[in-house]
Amino acid sequence: MTSLSPNLCIARNCSIASLVAFCLLGFNLKGDEERVEPFQSVEIADGALAFTMPEFGDAVAGSFRVGNSQITVELHEENIKLKATTGTVERVQWVSETDEFGRFIYNEEKKRFERLTHSVRIVMEDYEKLNDLVEETDAKGGKAFPDLDFAIVNLPKEIHPLDFSKRVEEREDVKSASIEVETPKQIPL
Repeated sequence: MTSLSPNLCIARNCSIASLVAFCLLGFNLKGDEERVEPFQSVEIADGALAFTMPEFGDAVAGSFRVGNSQITVELHEENIKLKATTGTVERVQWVSETDEFGRFIYNEEKKRFERLTHSVRIVMEDYEKLNDLVEETDAKGGKAFPDLDFAIVNLPKEIHPLDFSKRVEEREDVKSASIEVETPKQIPL
């Protein structure tokens, strides 16, 4: 797993003008679920540049220039197809409407899609305060590893890990927060 440090909401069927308005205002169209801006730049722990991808309910079909990559989003009945082209390398990631782990980033340096997990790695001033952090936030639970100088906080699927990470980094008892990512299974086309 890799960690990334954090950095809108897009309606499924909207005009370009509506899309721009939603992107600028950052509305939440899904009620209680949190949404993070698609194509938002994030830096992975090893310094690589990555971009958040739209989630199933927020995806808008089109082709977008993001960093040094061309990202194409295609809408299909129960899936979306994400295609990234960086130089001569093309990668495809399918996202299902029913995928509980349907949040992805595109790691431009490694030229691959990576899946966001429902956990955040946190470095704290005092790990005895981890239970307070869990109780005062939307986290489901957490486990401290003080000898390794980090804690893992588990989140419900409705909470976007990038948003959670940004919020907890503002706390005085948190030194840093980063997101856990994993490489999804590669399925040959």
